[in-house]
Amino acid sequence: MMSQQEKLLNRYLEGDTQLCRQLLIAPEYLQKVKRIARKHTQGTSVSWQDAEQTAYEKVLQAAKSGKFREGGIKKFYCWAETVARCEIIDLVRKEKQFHWSSLDRKISGTELPLSETIPDKFNLLEAIERKDFILRAIEAIKVIDRRYPNQAYQKLWRGRVEGKTQTQISIELGVTQSDISKRWKKLLKYIAQELGLLPSKENFQREVQATRQQKAVRLRSDVQW
Repeated sequence: MMSQQEKLLNRYLEGDTQLCRQLLIAPEYLQKVKRIARKHTQGTSVSWQDAEQTAYEKVLQAAKSGKFREGGIKKFYCWAETVARCEIIDLVRKEKQFHWSSLDRKISGTELPLSETIPDKFNLLEAIERKDFILRAIEAIKVIDRRYPNQAYQKLWRGRVEGKTQTQISIELGVTQSDISKRWKKLLKYIAQELGLLPSKENFQREVQATRQQKAVRLRSDVQW
């Protein structure tokens, strides 16, 4: 006796491609895609949830376009798993290649140069090599995001990289635009701290003391005159 899924597949093959949505919500298939996403994103900056969703949308798009043309239900799910796996692997590969050779180069897909995401007071071009800084900054953001899980710093960074406005990001994260602005400033500070670009408290106190001494010397000099 033909199962419900087989009936749906037959109708899909006859031209009702919208039925692919029902085929792609089968629990067993979704569990397999989840396992694939977890496996290939482990140890990367890509969340398995994002990979899973991206893979689902890719398979859905392919199925709706009639990419699967013949075969039974087992072959359909084998095809869907293959498409999902390839999409997840490609997503992770692109993420690993996500770096720029110059801070002045615009971030891919946006009008935002990386240099604009860093406070002006840090002379980074002279402090460290550009490629090395970018890779270290990305790693620092991962650390910061784990340290403050409720602040969604990695999603905030990704939003800026994708060229989204503060309003768009605030809607996605469910907070106010003012909160996004504050979080962004804190994130930049945290990145600088992680990369050792901010002076230590001890050095800062020494600088303050030295400045005061210099002022005192100038005042004594002025009094003598």
